[in-house]
Amino acid sequence: VPQMLATPADRANYLAAHYWDRFDFQDNTLIDKPEITEQGFANFISIMPYVTEKQQAFSVFAQRMAANPKMLAHLLEVSERYLFDNFSPVYEEELYLLLVEELLEQPRLSLVQRERLRFQQKLCLKNRVDRIATDFGFVLRNGRRMALKEMQADYILLFLNDPECSACQQIKESLGRSEIVDRWENSGRMKVLSVCIEGETEGWKKWKAPEGWIDGCDKQRVLLEEDLYDLRNLPAIYLLDADKRILLKNATVQKLEQVLKQLK
Repeated sequence: VPQMLATPADRANYLAAHYWDRFDFQDNTLIDKPEITEQGFANFISIMPYVTEKQQAFSVFAQRMAANPKMLAHLLEVSERYLFDNFSPVYEEELYLLLVEELLEQPRLSLVQRERLRFQQKLCLKNRVDRIATDFGFVLRNGRRMALKEMQADYILLFLNDPECSACQQIKESLGRSEIVDRWENSGRMKVLSVCIEGETEGWKKWKAPEGWIDGCDKQRVLLEEDLYDLRNLPAIYLLDADKRILLKNATVQKLEQVLKQLK
């Protein structure tokens, strides 16, 4: 980094824009050297919190990786695994969206790659962090109809699930055991809304939500049929503020707990 660049942001932006200058994207042997290629990508995204010109950095990266079809396929797999899989410890959908949008500008993508990236772009654009969550209706166990917009609390934990999904059952139990979730809920400042996306199924009828949760189902299956939310992995956990603005999307229990500990 040139010494004339004195501010942390300027130095980080320069580093990000020139990060790949000495990486040979035409050398396919590097694909089989994760200590160089995959670790290099991991280090690249690790500096992003300090970078203010992220689009420029990902534009350079996209252009260079797209020049070699084999390296493109490999780095697409790595970036998807790191940034788009919400179970990844470094999951960051907004960064993945930046990469996807820059790659879609590249002419050398295969038709299959282009269609896959367009589909992923569509998922990334649904209910993004810092946007207002899409409203939808649901039915409670007593038959009362409600809508997300009617819920009043400082924070809303939205738990979209299918009771017959084993992961949904496991994560429901994890949330039910979470001391920080329980503390926020008991304070009255956070409400937990569990919604069965499959409708009024036999599984939902047998499902028992933790005490205090608002437990409903999407009887008309609007969430699925109108494709309102990114439901590629169930359950889907969202944290909303009082205005229904999204603070967390597709969160893990660990990430949720981490954020709740920081809230006041």
